Amino acid sequence: MTIRQAKAQRAAGRPAAAERTLVDGLARYPRDMGLWTERLALHRARPNEALRVFAALQRAGAPCDVVMRNILLDSLGKGGLLQQAFEVFEAMPAAGVIPTVETYNILLAACVRATQLQRAVMLYASMRRAGVAANVVTYGTLIHGYGRAGLLKQASQIFTTMRDAGVTPNAVVFNSLIDAFGRAGQPQRAWQTFEAMRDAGVSGTVVTYSTLVHVFGSAQQPQRAWQVVRAMHAAGLRGDPAIYSALFTGCIRAGQLERAWQGFEMMREDGAVGDRGSYEILTAALLKAGQLQRSWQVFVAMRDAQIKGSLVVYNTLMVELGRAGQPDRVAAVAEAMRHAGVVGNAVSCSALVGAFGRARQPERAAGSFAAMRRAGVTPDIGAYNALIEAYGKAGQPQRARQIAQAMGEDNLAGDKITYHLLIDAFGRAGQPADAAAAFEAMRAAGIAADARSCTALMGAIYRAGLWQQGIDAFDGISLPPGAIPVVAELHRKAKHYDAAIA
Repeated sequence: MTIRQAKAQRAAGRPAAAERTLVDGLARYPRDMGLWTERLALHRARPNEALRVFAALQRAGAPCDVVMRNILLDSLGKGGLLQQAFEVFEAMPAAGVIPTVETYNILLAACVRATQLQRAVMLYASMRRAGVAANVVTYGTLIHGYGRAGLLKQASQIFTTMRDAGVTPNAVVFNSLIDAFGRAGQPQRAWQTFEAMRDAGVSGTVVTYSTLVHVFGSAQQPQRAWQVVRAMHAAGLRGDPAIYSALFTGCIRAGQLERAWQGFEMMREDGAVGDRGSYEILTAALLKAGQLQRSWQVFVAMRDAQIKGSLVVYNTLMVELGRAGQPDRVAAVAEAMRHAGVVGNAVSCSALVGAFGRARQPERAAGSFAAMRRAGVTPDIGAYNALIEAYGKAGQPQRARQIAQAMGEDNLAGDKITYHLLIDAFGRAGQPADAAAAFEAMRAAGIAADARSCTALMGAIYRAGLWQQGIDAFDGISLPPGAIPVVAELHRKAKHYDAAIA
């Protein structure tokens, strides 16, 4: 009854209650092996606690069989305490406990996990000397270790030894061998191993197909990767996120973006959900190719799957949508970013404000600017310029100037773009005197006049018909080559004006 109660408490996620139940039981029955076994299992994920329980068991004089020691070895091995695990293992004969194949398998897996392959090989040799017959787990663990180390010859030899011993390889063994050939850059041998797996009547798993897609994706053989995906579907299996990520990557690396898009559509048809990498890889490639609408569809799928994207992808998408004149979609990306808990930066602020500015929605631009500040984002000069542009295009040049003056609050000073925007804003509003003042302020700030600033000022002068004032404004200025035709046009206009009044 006590053990059943503790197991139920552990299954319900109440380990502290299970520990109290077991301690109370052991107070009544201090040598009960079942209670001690369950208590060790309770602390399997915490190796130091498992060691503490094992020490208490020994102090109580309770018998400790191979099952209990295997639980402890598994805890120590998975917890990275390999030396302590070997100490427990080496003490087993003196305690009259004979290691089983499961004991060796646990230690072999711990060695491979710790990348101590030589120690695993020595343990395997010790196992054979002790007359303990290896099983499929033993061989699979060694093949996995050799494969990860790039030792294909040794991995193949273990596979042959296993078959010669009459041990039938399972999917895990074949998967390890496929992965080994893939890591070694031998996709053809990986495929041959898969065919041998099918010939042996062993069904592939999702891991099998995922590994093969990774192999062919890395080898830039997207057609073969597609072949694997189709074989997976024919086997009645559906892909996991890693498969589609590998498929997208392989197709994109091979310059086959359309195939990657087909893979995305297949993923949606499967009702599968990609991982963050798969969505971001495809989004970046589509944006680079100028396929904004498809990029948006990938983003929507990622958002609906509640997958948290990276700040870089959110920002890039907002910038491109803003340039395309889609401010509402920019706002949707910003909202998804906020909902996912991704904190924006100055680029995010500039993209959002700029999108509303281009759409001549200055109040939404200002609201986004303020919201970003409340979120702790310090706007950069790009964000300020975007807001200045928003008010300028909306015919509110005075408000644009106020924004420029507020830059000092963030220890910023206007740059060439800032003044260009101000000159243009006043020019559009038919206020040439203010445009000229902005032009002079730019020069006073040490920013040289260029073709763009001269053109902007000339636009203001043209609209007001103040030709001579325009000539005076450019008097004594070292003009860039691109601005010379602008001033020449002012002189032409002024002469025509003088001739008209003569």
